[in-house]
Amino acid sequence: MVCVYEARYWVPQSRACDEAGVNLASQIINSTHLVLKGLYTHCGHSYSIQDSSVMKETTNQDHSLILGFLNSLPAHLKCSQSTFDVSSLRISVGSTPSMFSHDNDLNIPNIELHPGNYVFYDRQQLWTGACSSEMSIGGFVLSRVIGHYDDENRNAI
Repeated sequence: MVCVYEARYWVPQSRACDEAGVNLASQIINSTHLVLKGLYTHCGHSYSIQDSSVMKETTNQDHSLILGFLNSLPAHLKCSQSTFDVSSLRISVGSTPSMFSHDNDLNIPNIELHPGNYVFYDRQQLWTGACSSEMSIGGFVLSRVIGHYDDENRNAI
């Protein structure tokens, strides 16, 4: 099982920076039926940022949040007398706009940076600065819509 964490964004799941997130992870770790394999964070709020210095600051804040979670989990587990090794967790962070704002010297074990896209950029990514010109944008993308979010006026594919 992987705990999903949306850094200060719209997803109503547990936030890794709060006590509820630590409690959830602890319950999964102490469960006889579940195995916690990792944490997945997504800098969803980075899609509205157009300034590179703000993007860098936001990316650093997201790293601080996940590191805060990783640092608080062992103390919480100690209370339950768990011997779980937090360093075994796989950590996945990022978003398309923030992909190129991550530091190369992150001191997080088992980290994976994920861009959100793999082949084509789109106009939104041009707008946020993830790509530099219209020449980088794919002509079209065929995909299924997996979610509608009226509160944010967007769809997830």
